[in-house]
Amino acid sequence: MTAEGRRPSLGGRFNRSHMSRLQSATLERLYRTAYGEDYPAEAQPNAFVSRTTLQRLVGALHVGPGHTVVDLGCGHGDPGLWVARRQ
Repeated sequence: MTAEGRRPSLGGRFNRSHMSRLQSATLERLYRTAYGEDYPAEAQPNAFVSRTTLQRLVGALHVGPGHTVVDLGCGHGDPGLWVARRQ
């Protein structure tokens, strides 16, 4: 409940959930241990996604300068930004 006694919005709960996952040292250790050198730390994934998976996505999209990459409903968006920067 908020200070006003209202239940937090769905968007607020979603954002809080993602922020706590992104700031979890335990999850970070799990991801790094599971993927080793293939862990894309610079993409700040909040799920099990490897650098290899992201690189395959880059190759499959066939986009480049001047194109638009849209990452909808995929969490905080950093893996999508990682892909877009590779184009």
